[in-house]
Amino acid sequence: MEIHEPEKSPLYEEFWHDYYKLRERKGITNYYARRHMTWRLHFASMMLRKGLVDSMVCGVGNTYTEMLRPIFTLVPKSENSNHSAGVHLVLKRNELTFFADTTAVIKPTPAQIAETAWSTADLAKRFDVEPRVALISFSTFGSVEHPEVDKVREALEIVRAKRPDIIVEGEMRVDTALMPEFIKEHYPFSQLGGRANVLIFPDVSTGNIAYKIAESFGGALVLGPYLTGLERPVSLVTRYATIDNILHASVMAAMLAQTPEPSGIHPLPANDLLERVVKS
Repeated sequence: MEIHEPEKSPLYEEFWHDYYKLRERKGITNYYARRHMTWRLHFASMMLRKGLVDSMVCGVGNTYTEMLRPIFTLVPKSENSNHSAGVHLVLKRNELTFFADTTAVIKPTPAQIAETAWSTADLAKRFDVEPRVALISFSTFGSVEHPEVDKVREALEIVRAKRPDIIVEGEMRVDTALMPEFIKEHYPFSQLGGRANVLIFPDVSTGNIAYKIAESFGGALVLGPYLTGLERPVSLVTRYATIDNILHASVMAAMLAQTPEPSGIHPLPANDLLERVVKS
């Protein structure tokens, strides 16, 4: 195991110089470049940027806001990505469900919701899960008229126009999305074709509350968040993460590093994920 203490690392001089060149017209002086590179999140993000590591796990002692700033500043976005989203994986009874966005964009636009939908669907494919995407709202197929509902409907149109390969449906309430027999009886026109396994929430507040309820009430293993839309895998843990949480995040980050995009290359079966996490 190779351990770097940022200020004493042989990489420190190179890193702060490169960071300064990258941010010199964005308010970063020599002094701040030197200072920021003594911080572990900035240093680790630079290691990831330069390909010196394959993936990154961070979060102990930091808020999500503190973590995301250096990551989004230094880790390049993947090809054709405009923004990143946080995805939590909820594993219950060997069924894997993906929750997004739970972390990154507080008030997303329809275009951002749409991109979150297809990036999370692509992530699901990497775990050998055929994604059925539900765009979640407090309305189901026009039962409520409201600007927040219109935003989700617009996102649906964008996904269907740009990624016709994805099974996606909306707008719909979360309980409806998880009850395939109810959908079949009451909404036979729905294209979902089964229980949704990718839940895309209309804002971070809703997504964050949803995964925390799933985690706090027990009965499910919650992994993540994993950040989509970045060139290399990044897994976050909470400030109060246990050793088990860190191990789970590390296993997932390592597995994703072995599964390069585009999706569909050497998928990782959900049962295999469960087995590896439990063994860790």
